[in-house]
Amino acid sequence: MTTEHKQVVVVGAGPSGSTVSALLKSRGIDVVVI
Repeated sequence: MTTEHKQVVVVGAGPSGSTVSALLKSRGIDVVVI
């Protein structure tokens, strides 16, 4: 098991979670979606 450090964790990959994660990523923020 590995450890990852992210700036933002988005819980939920539905329309809202996918949209916000894409917007954050486009602004250079390190995001993970669960």
